[in-house]
Amino acid sequence: MTVRPGREWIRAQRTDLPLSLVMARQDIDGTSVAEPAASRTIARWAILDHIHRNGDVTARASATEYAILLPATGCRGAEQEARNI
Repeated sequence: MTVRPGREWIRAQRTDLPLSLVMARQDIDGTSVAEPAASRTIARWAILDHIHRNGDVTARASATEYAILLPATGCRGAEQEARNI
């Protein structure tokens, strides 16, 4: 997730639209996140269940954390997205 944020930053500056970043973490009780099933659970949770717009980008930041880039989304929209997760 290094090229896309740069492009989105430039686009936000050019168009004067907001750009938000949400950091999300999922705790999996009693399961090592290194296990393939847990890893798939996290990926499905972040990518399939909660990212709805084509321009939104999700990247894994650590074993249990994701960074979610929300172009053309202000504070209120980012807060709502975080609450949905």
